[in-house]
Amino acid sequence: MQQAKGFTFVELMIVLVILTSLAAVAIPNILRSKMAASEAEAVAQLKCIAVLWYGNPWLGLILFLAMTGNLMIAGVFGTLFPLALKALHRDPALASSIFITTATDVGGFFVFLGLATLLLGHLH
Repeated sequence: MQQAKGFTFVELMIVLVILTSLAAVAIPNILRSKMAASEAEAVAQLKCIAVLWYGNPWLGLILFLAMTGNLMIAGVFGTLFPLALKALHRDPALASSIFITTATDVGGFFVFLGLATLLLGHLH
């Protein structure tokens, strides 16, 4: 009696489950890395534009720090508000967007103006 060569259906399904699990872990990490790289590139380009346009590297530094601070504010409030609303038994998807937008806009506005005020002596 000759035994058939090849893989059984169960073996193929196990390989498929392993590959799917690896992809589920790898794809979000790849996308996160790609997004971080594009954000860093955008900030670097903005700094270069500010230096070339106005001839003042301090303006580029202020823009860089303001954008970084704004991203940190968005990350913190984008995490805290949905968690707080979930703890209050409210739907985070419906209610948190207005709070996150407000916190990001107000925080970014004050970070930018605060940095510009602190470094005003370098901006002439």
